[in-house]
Amino acid sequence: MKKRVVIILSISIVCIGAFGAYMLWKQKSLRTPPGIVSTQTPALPELVLWEDQAGFSFKYPKELSFDKHDEDEVNYAHIEFKSATHSGRLIVWAKDTTYTDVNLWVTKDKNLSSAASVDTTLSSQPAKKIILSAPSKKIIIGTISDQILFTIEAEPTEGDVYWTTVSDTIASSFAFSSADSSAAGTAASGDAGPSFDEEEVVE
Repeated sequence: MKKRVVIILSISIVCIGAFGAYMLWKQKSLRTPPGIVSTQTPALPELVLWEDQAGFSFKYPKELSFDKHDEDEVNYAHIEFKSATHSGRLIVWAKDTTYTDVNLWVTKDKNLSSAASVDTTLSSQPAKKIILSAPSKKIIIGTISDQILFTIEAEPTEGDVYWTTVSDTIASSFAFSSADSSAAGTAASGDAGPSFDEEEVVE
């Protein structure tokens, strides 16, 4: 009787040991080997190109909705972007200005004179990046060309860097067209009309 108990206990111990060894082997095989780092990166948003009659272009995330504010007959461009999943917004402006350069703009504009600003570029032109904290947080990147002020104004929400990232994406891809910003003068006069290819016009 005692011999049978010993045999049963021995078999049980062997089975438990084998099962434990199998589970350890399985867990080890699922682990990433030391020194190997996962190469997966977060999916980047799909970008689309915006080409504006005011003489500039930029890329923005396709997931955004936009309003061109056609009712605005004062400014050359007034493009408002919003997200279905993130609070806040971003507006791209092109408007007349009496300032001859961005340094005068940030020092003479009473809304910006007390804000922190740093030098940057927009389409290879001197620009300013301004951070406003009141009355609400706003990040503005702007440049002046042909007495037209071009700005990218992001209004992020606290703790969410989404609109800051979108602002950086638009700013890094921002470019003036070959006709430069003088095209804005045509757009401001009302309906710019259809555009024609130069080769089609010249006979």
